[in-house]
Amino acid sequence: MGKIFVISDTHWNHENILKFKTHTGKMLRDFHDTVEMDECMIQRWNDVVKPQDKIYHLGDVYLGSQKRADNILQRLNGHKRLILGNHDKGRDTVLQKYFDKIEIWRVFREWDVTLSHMPLHKSNLKTKYNIHGHIHYRDSPEDNMVNVGVEREYVDYRPILLEEALRYTGKKYDKRSPWEAKKKKNVKSVELETISQRIYVERNTG
Repeated sequence: MGKIFVISDTHWNHENILKFKTHTGKMLRDFHDTVEMDECMIQRWNDVVKPQDKIYHLGDVYLGSQKRADNILQRLNGHKRLILGNHDKGRDTVLQKYFDKIEIWRVFREWDVTLSHMPLHKSNLKTKYNIHGHIHYRDSPEDNMVNVGVEREYVDYRPILLEEALRYTGKKYDKRSPWEAKKKKNVKSVELETISQRIYVERNTG
């Protein structure tokens, strides 16, 4: 019986992501180009995921060329499932070709966890835990959530076991992020970087 892995926001072939910086001015992804970035993630994926394993990608698989995406996805081990991200299209023929299932979310009752792309507001969460992506390197907004975006230091551009991911719920690394400042100060004027964060704040400060 295979293992179950999770990962999010690979953004394969996304040139502009190599220009993004964190709030401290550090490059979000320190790669020379997309080829180096893509090959790193392919290797790290196959180092841990075996052909019999299942892996849930929590969205934002690739950007740009479908031909390039086809070349990448055909090289990846495992039975792949996709939780659609905001950069993914459900009718994308390349995604349909390589992902056995494409869903909006996935619930595992045995772990009491929901897998989603964006962090789910508590009013929409029907399980104890939420494993998500979308916010890249930033901390999850609540202690019962864990972000498995590839830039997180415990992910480090490789899939991690679902059980391992749950061990990181509530742990904070991005101590000075605008998101954390927003939660503590409750100031509505702070700019947030993602739509999901704006929605979450509006609902909790209204």
